[in-house]
Amino acid sequence: MKKGLLLSNIGTPDSSSTEDVKIYLDEFLMDPDVIPLPNPFRWLLVKGLITPRRSSASAAKYQAVWLKEGSPLRVYSQNFAEKLQTQLGQDWIVRVGMRYGNPSMAKALADFKAAGVQEILFAPMYPQFAEATTGSSTRYFKKIFKTVVKGSQKPAMKVLKPFFADPNFIKPQAELIRPLMKTATHLLFSFHGLPEAQIKKNPGCLQSSDCCERPQACAMNCYRAQSLKTAQELACELNLQKSQWSVSFQSRLGRAKWIGPPTEETLRRLAASGVKDLAVACPSFVADCLETLEEIGLEGKNEFLKAGGTTYQLAPCLNSEDSWAQGLAKILSEPQKLAAE
Repeated sequence: MKKGLLLSNIGTPDSSSTEDVKIYLDEFLMDPDVIPLPNPFRWLLVKGLITPRRSSASAAKYQAVWLKEGSPLRVYSQNFAEKLQTQLGQDWIVRVGMRYGNPSMAKALADFKAAGVQEILFAPMYPQFAEATTGSSTRYFKKIFKTVVKGSQKPAMKVLKPFFADPNFIKPQAELIRPLMKTATHLLFSFHGLPEAQIKKNPGCLQSSDCCERPQACAMNCYRAQSLKTAQELACELNLQKSQWSVSFQSRLGRAKWIGPPTEETLRRLAASGVKDLAVACPSFVADCLETLEEIGLEGKNEFLKAGGTTYQLAPCLNSEDSWAQGLAKILSEPQKLAAE
């Protein structure tokens, strides 16, 4: 039976030009899962204020990390898809489909339809669940699926569950961090941030200082709880003491209260507390992108060194590592890690 695997990530501009970055930001920020406002207000905020002001500056940031082959996220995602194709074999067709921008989910589904696949597995490449990423991507995929894959003989559909603590994800990521800890005295796990309001949509979430550490929190798809669990599993795999690692959240946008502590403030605090040699990992991302390479790799480094730090190392994301291709292939082979739709 022919199967189709759609690897989905957040997306990227077609180029690092201001025009293409604006097109991408418009599509991204107009998603109600990203900015949960009524459409007229969101339209005025995004198209009237944010993208006209931010597109040029964002383009400069993309240009600072752009690869000769193109966007880092797209390049690493495509390379990973090729390696995973080799791992899975000829019974599978592996494609990349971004939530925003290209390559699109619609193109991937059209390829599956042309190949006559009988089962489609949608794999959101976000280790921890969030409505703005996994939720939005899955809903969009189902919408496109109904549009592209028509007829009575529709393929069966399954969705990959969050893999935030899966050993097949933890171990390959830990091996990329391990060499940095030969010289670093502290490891910071920087996860992408979310507004607190999104977390509080889960009944009982963010009600106390320790609620994210309760066993049931991860099962409730609490993003912060799953992020903390990822950090704990990585620290355990690396044999780190609690004093040797910290957790923070990056990429705040707007005036709403976001989950914390903020990465920028944490970098300054660590330097002020005497940490001179720091390693940073970003395990809410499986592929390096603007948020890892520019925000943490360049801006974060500057912030830490300016605050008194001496050395700063950024661990690479899993990207297209062979061990990650093998790891995800193992995850996909376990039925309990897939949800039937």
